[in-house]
Amino acid sequence: MCGEHAEEHQPAVHGVAACARRRVRSRVVITGWDASGSTCVYQIAKALGLEAVKSHSLPRARRRDFTIFCYRDPRDIIVSNARRVHREMWQSEGPEAALGRALDDFLHNDYVAALYRSAEMAKVFFMRYETYFSENRGVLIDMIADNFLLPLTRERRAQILADTSLESNIARSQKLSGFQTWCADSLIHGHHISNFGVSGAWKECFTPAIERRVKACLDGVIIDLGYERTPDWSAGRPGESAPC
Repeated sequence: MCGEHAEEHQPAVHGVAACARRRVRSRVVITGWDASGSTCVYQIAKALGLEAVKSHSLPRARRRDFTIFCYRDPRDIIVSNARRVHREMWQSEGPEAALGRALDDFLHNDYVAALYRSAEMAKVFFMRYETYFSENRGVLIDMIADNFLLPLTRERRAQILADTSLESNIARSQKLSGFQTWCADSLIHGHHISNFGVSGAWKECFTPAIERRVKACLDGVIIDLGYERTPDWSAGRPGESAPC
């Protein structure tokens, strides 16, 4: 009787499992601060076969959506965008002008408020750039695959690592004429990668004037996120210019 009972209910068990699996396979929304790895996360999600949506403005997530919010030291974001988005200003007016414009952009986008608002979302993973984009990108691939119950062979994992590598994305970027042009498939822009993904470039690029502005506007979130412990941080560079 026990065997017959189990056999009788086996199709129902499979049906429940299939239904649960469909619920898990919702789309992934990739958002957060620019210059923080969101394009690479988008590429990984697409390579895993997921429906991926990428936006730097915080989208209204559907109930089943899983959101990945990418963030990074705001000081490095400012340097990255000064070099790539405001590349012409950097070259014609100097680094300080471009850095100031990039800081204005960061503040205008209201990124700090978006970070704290996203913490109230039901299913959100905060991806810290410095944790995953040095030597741990493979862990990020595993995390996304595991979250969506996606099987992943070693060979497939290695292929995704290669296809979404810094070198592959630099090669894609070099085929484009400038930051205002991009590849619709990979979402890579021209001049997309400005400092080979290195963190801490602000220490070489910030002038005292930019440092003062950043402290006045962003000290709270820099300390909240653990990039500094106290407001006493400094690039440690005297004078009014930096050899960046």
